[in-house]
Amino acid sequence: MARATSKSGFSLTEVTLALGIVAVAISGLLSLYTYAFREGSMGREDTAGAALAERVINPLAFALSSTNIPWSVWTKIGSPAEIRDQDLKVVPVCRLWPAAGWRAYMDASSTVGAGVYVTGSPLRKAQDAYRKLVDLLVPYLEPDVRRFVQGVPTPGEEGGMVYSLVISRDTEFSPVVNVAVRCVRANRFVYLISQPMYFTAVHFQGDPNR
Repeated sequence: MARATSKSGFSLTEVTLALGIVAVAISGLLSLYTYAFREGSMGREDTAGAALAERVINPLAFALSSTNIPWSVWTKIGSPAEIRDQDLKVVPVCRLWPAAGWRAYMDASSTVGAGVYVTGSPLRKAQDAYRKLVDLLVPYLEPDVRRFVQGVPTPGEEGGMVYSLVISRDTEFSPVVNVAVRCVRANRFVYLISQPMYFTAVHFQGDPNR
C-alpha cells in the first residue's frame, strides 16, 4: 500500500516578504548606479574644466609676466568698479574686467534657495575681458609670446565647455593682477557661479619708471 507524501510550499506571506526584500535591494542598487553616474559625469566635467582653465590662465599669466610691459600700461588693466558703502557713498574698490567682477555674470535678484544663478550667457562678458587684455598687452609682447597669447581659446564653446574670465586688481595701483576662470558645460551655464574657480596672481615684472 503506497503511503501519501505531503509537499510543503511557500505561503503567500513568505513570497510577498521575499519579493519586498528583493525590491528594496534592487532599488538600493539603482540609486547607487544613479549616484555613481552623476559623480562620474561631474568628475569628467571638472577634469575638462580644469584643462580648459589651464589653457586660458597659463598664456595670460605668461603675457602679464612680460618685462616689456610699462607701469603706465599695467595701471590700465581693468576698468573701475564701484560699490556703495554703509553711508551710500560711492567708493572705488578695485579694477575689474568685466566691471563688477563675478557679479557681472549673475542677476543678484534671481535666487533659487540659497544659491544665485547665472541668468544669461557668460560668453559676451568673457570675450570682452579677454579682448581688452590682449589688445592692451599685444604691442608690448615678443612675437612668440604674442602668438602664445593669441592662441588662447576665445571664450565660447570648447569641447562642449564654456568659461568665464575675471581679471581684477585689489587696488587701482596694485602691482598684482588676478586672473580667475570658471568653466561649465555649455548646457549648464546657469550653474556657472557654483563651479570651482581657477585662479592665479601675477606680479608686475616691468619697469616701474615707464
